[in-house]
Amino acid sequence: MRITGWIGLIVIIVAEILLFQGNQFIGLHFTPIQWWAYILLMDALIEKFWKKSYIFQYPGEFILMILYSFGCWLIFEIYNWYYIPNWYYTALSENLVYRWIGYFIAFTTIFPGIFLTTRFLNYIGLFKNWHMKEWHLNKRKLLLWSVVGLLFLIFPFFYSSPYIFAIVWLGFILLLDPINYYLGYDSILGDFAKGRLARFLNLMLAGYICGILWEFWNYWAIRKWIYTVPFTQDIKIFEMPIAGFSGFGPFAIECFCMYEFLKGISKKIFKKMPMDEQSL
Repeated sequence: MRITGWIGLIVIIVAEILLFQGNQFIGLHFTPIQWWAYILLMDALIEKFWKKSYIFQYPGEFILMILYSFGCWLIFEIYNWYYIPNWYYTALSENLVYRWIGYFIAFTTIFPGIFLTTRFLNYIGLFKNWHMKEWHLNKRKLLLWSVVGLLFLIFPFFYSSPYIFAIVWLGFILLLDPINYYLGYDSILGDFAKGRLARFLNLMLAGYICGILWEFWNYWAIRKWIYTVPFTQDIKIFEMPIAGFSGFGPFAIECFCMYEFLKGISKKIFKKMPMDEQSL
């Protein structure tokens, strides 16, 4: 395994030890430290067993991925700040420059964490033989789904409530996946049209795996997020109410739809940049 993988593994272990010894720096930065270590470890494992690496074979795409991860998560933060309050952060730095550096380091881990986990599951082949009846799609259906998705996304601008968070988590799927399919980008609908279930199931499972890791590492951190989801506050997985945890699978699908849309556009803009054509 590449040395970066060993570094990632060692950092995960050492950070856990230092956290429980009361190290203040680690406690404040624990979750992003663990996630970047996890990303290094997963990328190295995938390269060792399947000879593919986002970081070292496609560094340009990896940089775009983390930038898109940051930008897309800011969209959800805006919804949370202004329209659908579902979480807040504790122990944030009063220095705004330092705070935004922290946001960047943390939010850039979301896409690579989910997609590397998805790729690992894909290579294992857990769902490779899972199929379904082929979907028959047409422009009318695609347009209808995209319009519904758009309505879901703009509805909170007119009616603000913590009870409507689900429509935002579904809105980008309904809006973007039909567009991705229509434009010939990788899409869940494209898989369903061919009777394929593997990518959908890999993404869903990756979402829940990453969800457990997010909540596990966040639970012990000093600087952390606290949920105010208005359902099942008495039934939690670490800090996350069970109703909110159920959304991690669809969230991974949503991240995929957003990324494939942006990646498709990027291919046209950065024509000479090597990008991985192998599907998640």
